Amino acid sequence: MPYLETDSVRLWYDVRGSGLPVLFIHGGFAGPAYRLQPRTYEWLEEFVPHYRAVVYHRRGCGWSSLPYDGWSLDAQVGDLLALMDHLGLEQAHIIGSSAGGPIALLLALGSPQRVRSLALANTAARLFHPESDRGLTRVVREEAEALRREGALAIFRRRPLEARVSLAALWERPAAEADGRLEEWQAEYRRLAEHAAASLSEEEWARLCAAEVENIEAYLDVDLRPRLAEVRAPTIVVHGNADRVVPLDWGRELADGIPGAQLAVVPGVPHGIMGESAEARRLVLEFFLRVDGRMD
Repeated sequence: MPYLETDSVRLWYDVRGSGLPVLFIHGGFAGPAYRLQPRTYEWLEEFVPHYRAVVYHRRGCGWSSLPYDGWSLDAQVGDLLALMDHLGLEQAHIIGSSAGGPIALLLALGSPQRVRSLALANTAARLFHPESDRGLTRVVREEAEALRREGALAIFRRRPLEARVSLAALWERPAAEADGRLEEWQAEYRRLAEHAAASLSEEEWARLCAAEVENIEAYLDVDLRPRLAEVRAPTIVVHGNADRVVPLDWGRELADGIPGAQLAVVPGVPHGIMGESAEARRLVLEFFLRVDGRMD
């Protein structure tokens, strides 16, 4: 498997096809869940007849290494630019999904010459809203303070099982209940916990949990809404109207704030729209082709 070694991290990446590049920035956060089930995003094959499809695992996720620091979004944009430089990509169509969306936006704001166009999938300019997130921001801040005060093992040992797999379970559970998938959701987390117990030492598992806290904490105060009007890249926002993790209204806010942005709402699709919806992928692909003058 190919890797890029930088001064601070080892990044796994994959390149398929040829031609103008499309680069996918996945969502989620560093931690046990993404370490235990690395994703290769096979749906990108649908772009390969037309484009060079590039995907990578963000620091601490999947097959990329787990650094002890460097969780800021600026550091993650730096990883992305390092990968583009390594691959000789002067410019690319960028797909930013969920937690990858703010990274894509910061790339477009800070290095606009590197972004041919933007596809923002089930994401937002601000992903954490303490006034309406059922206490999630408070929990993450408390976990981060406890981590600095007591260490990784202490916070790990007092977590419920689901949160040992992923702190994101705290906001996924209400969505699973609302969709009637609670038993299936609980079974999946039990399976991942058994996998973790069999493949990781307690110290390794705790360190992954600590990395997840630090990664999520880096997003808590990120609010790019005041800067959306500065985005100059052609942009499409794709969102499912059944997304209970990142509400559709947040996607509308993105499209309203970015000059000339197109909003595509796909009925009945939950969070994870690029993997869940062939229609969403078609809309994004056709948008890129139009930007390149290859489709009316």
